[in-house]
Amino acid sequence: MANVKVRVLAPNFIKRGSVPGDEFSIPEAQAERLRAQGRVEIIDTPTDSWTVAQLKEYAQERGVELNGARTKAEILAALAGAERN
Repeated sequence: MANVKVRVLAPNFIKRGSVPGDEFSIPEAQAERLRAQGRVEIIDTPTDSWTVAQLKEYAQERGVELNGARTKAEILAALAGAERN
């Protein structure tokens, strides 16, 4: 099962010391359960707040070829190009 990116809505829920607005990658089933409880919101569109590792994972899970993209800006551009196709 894939991980999804979530934004915390309730403090200290995902990781000790987490505050509303923090973002984490967690298993999809856990994210859905926490979303239903109103504790997180699922972020399904990559943004520049994501780490390079999270962007690469997102691309791999969706079969998007990064063609040598290494920086956050390059990866976001590759993902945007794949969405247009």
